[in-house]
Amino acid sequence: MFENTTITGKTVLIVGIDQHIRRLIQVNLEREGCHVEMVKYRVDAMNEIETWRPYVVFMDIFDIALAHELRSSAATCNIEIMLVGPDGNITRL
Repeated sequence: MFENTTITGKTVLIVGIDQHIRRLIQVNLEREGCHVEMVKYRVDAMNEIETWRPYVVFMDIFDIALAHELRSSAATCNIEIMLVGPDGNITRL
C-alpha cells in the first residue's frame, strides 16, 4: 500500500467508511505499527485532523468534499489521502 515508505509509528485517521472495511483497515495498519484513530462522520474529521495530525487519511471514495478541503489548506495539503470504495478497493489520491 505504501511502497518505499515506512509507516510504523505514524498516525492514521479513518473517516466514514463501512464498519467492516474500516475494521479490516484498522487491524492491518495496527499490525504495521500505526496508531489508528477513527471517526464515523466527516464533520468530526477536520477536528481530529487538527488534533492528531495524521500521516494519512482513509476516507470514503464519495467524500470528495473532505478530500478537497484537505488539499485546499496549507496545513493539511501534504497529508496522504486514500479513497476507499464500497468494495474495499483503495486508491491513492
